Amino acid sequence: IPITLSLLIILLAYSVRIHQDIAKKVFHGIQQRTKFYINTSASNIKNLATSHKHDFVNFFENAYVFTEREIKRGKSYNQLDFKEFKKRFRSTFNDTFFTDVNFYIIDKTGKIVWTDYPVDMGLDLSKFEEFWRDLQTSLQRETLVFHPLAFEIRTGKTRTFLYKRLKNGDILEMGISLNSQEFLNTLANLKNLSIF
Repeated sequence: IPITLSLLIILLAYSVRIHQDIAKKVFHGIQQRTKFYINTSASNIKNLATSHKHDFVNFFENAYVFTEREIKRGKSYNQLDFKEFKKRFRSTFNDTFFTDVNFYIIDKTGKIVWTDYPVDMGLDLSKFEEFWRDLQTSLQRETLVFHPLAFEIRTGKTRTFLYKRLKNGDILEMGISLNSQEFLNTLANLKNLSIF
C-alpha cells in the first residue's frame, strides 16, 4: 500500500504540473493574440491619422491664423467662436474615421483655460509631468506638434491632437475625435479568441 500510495501521489503531482504547463501555454497564446489585436488596431489608427496629416495641419493652421487674428483684435478666449471650423471639419471629413474636432487654449502653466469641449475645461496638463515636459520640448524644436494617436486624459477616448504655440506664449490645441466604434469592432474580435 505505501508503494501504491507513493505512486499515486507522484502521478497526481505530475498531472498537476502538466496541467499547469498547458494552462501557461494557452494563456501565453491568448495573451500574444490579444497584444497583436490591440497593437494592430492602434497601428491602423495611427497610420490612418498620419495619412490625413497634411489635411489636418492645413485645417489647424487656418484655425491658428483665425485665433491670432481674433486675439489681435482684442477678443478674449471666451469670445472665440470655432463653429465655422467645426462645421467645415464635419463637411470635409464626413465620410471618414474622424467624427469631430475640438479646440483648446492651454496657458503657459499647462492649464486648459478655454475649450469648446467642457470635459477638459480647467484640466492642468502640467500635472502629467512627462507629457507636459515632452510637449514643451517638442514646441521648442518644432512650430507644430502632431500626435496621431493619443488618449484623452479624463475619458481615455482615442484622439488625434495638434499643438502650436501662440504669439502670447499660450498654446492652441486641436483634438480630433475618432469613430470609436471602428476600434471597438476590432477589439470585439478578442472575445472570439480561441486557444487554437
